[in-house]
Amino acid sequence: PKVQPADSSRFQDWKPREQYQGGIHYHKNFQTLQLHLVSNYFQEEITNKGMPRAPYNETAFDDYYKTFRFDNTASLSGQISKGKNLNLQLAYNDYKRIKNTYYKDLTTLEENLTTSSGDQDTTKFKLINVRGTYSTSNDSTKINYEIGYDINIDNGYGLRIQDKKQQIGDYAIFASAEYTPIKIAQQEKFRILTLRPGLRYSYNTSYSSPIVPSLNLMFRPKERIAIRASYARGFRAPGLKELYFEFVDINHNIFGNPDLKAETSNN
Repeated sequence: PKVQPADSSRFQDWKPREQYQGGIHYHKNFQTLQLHLVSNYFQEEITNKGMPRAPYNETAFDDYYKTFRFDNTASLSGQISKGKNLNLQLAYNDYKRIKNTYYKDLTTLEENLTTSSGDQDTTKFKLINVRGTYSTSNDSTKINYEIGYDINIDNGYGLRIQDKKQQIGDYAIFASAEYTPIKIAQQEKFRILTLRPGLRYSYNTSYSSPIVPSLNLMFRPKERIAIRASYARGFRAPGLKELYFEFVDINHNIFGNPDLKAETSNN
């Protein structure tokens, strides 16, 4: 019989992938409050079949990448009484990525997991966000305000994470007010002056967080003319992936930097 070499077409530049996506959204009204429940699921498998290995082309290394992502959000918002608003949110994100490398016999189709460092890996990220605000919106008063809290807990697990496990927590409270000392909206006398100061304080488990102030001003001398000015200080701490993530393959060379400094800004 004619000699047939191993099938070299098993290696493809565009790796075959199989994806499944689904979601559900539930909404219910409770008089003046609205409840939203949202869930989304994503699953993907990428198959990377290797070239037959010289000299006899009877073996190859195959990689399989599996990704699972599950996002969930529950929110409750609306008026609890006239001019008083409530907004609550709870979110949970679960992400998992599995990489497996097999040594495959192309004559018997038998395959076994390899033992080289980095060939087998499972990386997980779990993120929890809890946020709530209470605000007033009464046109008949000169002062309206908003207070709230914001909690973010980010967890990372896996061989690609420094020390195989890291967690960053950020816990914040904030408040703002809207003061309208001048409010005349008549045909000939349209003057409105609005001041909105704000303040945010957070505790970060990796960095010292400063108090972040802001101030917004709007003046409308006429109905079609508005003059605005604003100032805000900004603060941002590096995320878990920016600090500790490591990902190296034929297409990527990504290293987190644990020496990154927090960012501050004046806007």
